Amino acid sequence: MKKIADYTLMEEIGSGSQGYVYRALRNGREYACKVSEDERTLEREGKILKTIMSRRLNIPEYSEYFKTDKGYLFMEYIKGVSLDKYMMLLRKNVNNNSRYEREEYHKMIYDIIKGVAKILKNIHDLKQPLIYMDLKTENILIKNNNKPYLIDFGSALYLNEGRSVITGTRGYGAREQFVKGGKVGLYTDVYAFGRLAHYMLTGDSPYLPPYEKPPIREYDSMLSKELSNLLAACTVEDTSLRPPDMGYVCDRLEKITPVSKGLGQIFARSHYEGEFVYIKNVVLR
Repeated sequence: MKKIADYTLMEEIGSGSQGYVYRALRNGREYACKVSEDERTLEREGKILKTIMSRRLNIPEYSEYFKTDKGYLFMEYIKGVSLDKYMMLLRKNVNNNSRYEREEYHKMIYDIIKGVAKILKNIHDLKQPLIYMDLKTENILIKNNNKPYLIDFGSALYLNEGRSVITGTRGYGAREQFVKGGKVGLYTDVYAFGRLAHYMLTGDSPYLPPYEKPPIREYDSMLSKELSNLLAACTVEDTSLRPPDMGYVCDRLEKITPVSKGLGQIFARSHYEGEFVYIKNVVLR
């Protein structure tokens, strides 16, 4: 076990392109510690967390940063499961032939979708607006109260800040993130949010082809037209046609419902079983 100041690094609990994450202990309290050889980026992430930690934004609270052989960023330890795993657990208990079970699933997922939207809105509304830049299920933890927490701010940028490297994850990220000279903005997070919400409601992974996804109602006609239209608007390539920021998206999410009435029809590629499921005009109880 490695000691950094008065912290003791325990087991590895995660990893990514920028380093590893360990559970750490100090005076009996648990922390998360992100370790990276990219010390400059990690220190910058720590400064971002420190700046916004008082806002109660459902993000980890900053603790301390140390630079020794590598960079070590200590922050609040969020006890939860990744959104991907949480969705898998929920879907295992859903009977597709039951309208009630599908509707309850969509409502639970919709609550999380609204929670993620609110976190993004709050960082967009900061005095110095922040673009998260790497929204995906792996960067969202769900606690036992069904509340989402956004982690890993290593790719985040302040609005109008220049960037020297391409950041983001293909499948979730908008086109402007991956082209030379592409201008990112708050609308860049709007695109990733649309891709994330689409995946959460359909189970069709952004990592799998076809990468241009059909509207959510083509997977399950129980989902409302209003929600389908909103997510379609979020994920258009033309940045001028997207909602400008997450404030607009949050307002719309509060005014629409995730499901509509009537018979449901399912046509979805299941990310979890890796097969196509087609139930035509199912009789729903």
